[in-house]
Amino acid sequence: MFENILFEVKERVAWLTLNRPQALNAMNVATLLEMESALGEIEKDDNIWVGIITGSGEKAFTVGADFQDLKDLDLSGGLAYSRTGHRIFSKIEKIAKPIIAGINGVAIGGGFELALACPLRVMSQTATLHLPELALGGIPGLGGTQRLPRVIGRSQALWYLLTGTTLLDTGSQEQISYLIEQSD
Repeated sequence: MFENILFEVKERVAWLTLNRPQALNAMNVATLLEMESALGEIEKDDNIWVGIITGSGEKAFTVGADFQDLKDLDLSGGLAYSRTGHRIFSKIEKIAKPIIAGINGVAIGGGFELALACPLRVMSQTATLHLPELALGGIPGLGGTQRLPRVIGRSQALWYLLTGTTLLDTGSQEQISYLIEQSD
């Protein structure tokens, strides 16, 4: 049914797994559209009580946008990609069922923004959270500038957004504790 994601329902839990480990689960247009379809299934199926989004492989939740796919897009194609991502991430926020990001490795750029769109996030010991866009000459384009301040506060979010400092690197307990204290 899908080429870029795995989707299965077990015991009222829908598992949406980004399945492009060779590309560190980077999200191309096809992946986003498949995610949207799977989210529609989660939303309409009363036998599904919760959704979990995760990445396949051992290295990455997702590294965000697939630049191999995006490099050939013109301005209108890039805008369409951005609008598609915004629509899907907004859908994640608005679904009446909890959607959990199971962050099992790196979540950078749009990958971190995907995790931020999920109302709940669970991280493995190998999780790395990072918004590197400013260092690359851009800004987080899929809602990270709005969602990160809601999660950790405006001042802290501004620091990470402007400096490109890694928010969390490989399960650093000091950083986890600090972020929890700051969000209270």
